[in-house]
Amino acid sequence: MTGRVIPTDDTTALADALKDILIDYDASLAWAEASQAEVVERFDLSREVTRLVRSIRSASNH
Repeated sequence: MTGRVIPTDDTTALADALKDILIDYDASLAWAEASQAEVVERFDLSREVTRLVRSIRSASNH
């Protein structure tokens, strides 16, 4: 798991989620590590630069 979805208008759920993170250091560390691994896997720099260049070329008709 890489996070928790909290309804935008539910301050109690937000407080509970923050409390859980602060109380359980091991779980929060596991979330952080899983999140970092997902970002590295999903957003490879070379691939993202290629996509950006394609988008710019497409937008400029080149």
